[in-house]
Amino acid sequence: MKCNNKSIVNKVPLIYFLLIASIFATNVVHYHENNAERSTWWLIATPTLLLLVLLTYFYRNAKYFEFDSSGEVLVVVNRGTFLSRFLLYREEKAEFPKSKLKDYEIRDFVVYKSLNLYIKSDDTRTKKTKFNITFLNRKKQKLILNSLSDITDKNKRKA
Repeated sequence: MKCNNKSIVNKVPLIYFLLIASIFATNVVHYHENNAERSTWWLIATPTLLLLVLLTYFYRNAKYFEFDSSGEVLVVVNRGTFLSRFLLYREEKAEFPKSKLKDYEIRDFVVYKSLNLYIKSDDTRTKKTKFNITFLNRKKQKLILNSLSDITDKNKRKA
């Protein structure tokens, strides 16, 4: 089964543009209306800070996610949205045989979701890999969970 969040991630550059334009417009409007008054600095600082927090949130969490469980190999990829088309500076990739998947979990915080995969090493250790799935819709999350539970059930029956 293959799935990704490409349809949502394609809208992220528009969100970046709107947030940056809002910051610029807020500053320009405030400067023209209150050029002489210095006591109203908080009127511009508050919306600007909120918009900067939103911009940072989208930069950190708006990642492309791809999951492929067809075949004998499980492939999970995370990468950034802007420069990742040219530079793979934020890419996280796990490609391993399905038989090495030991367990999985989805950590759901209020504004952030992550998929944690526990992969068996050649020795007795287990490696934990994290993937950001914040912008993956619930239907696709359930499909991924079903696929992962089938894989782990099969692995537990073999052991």
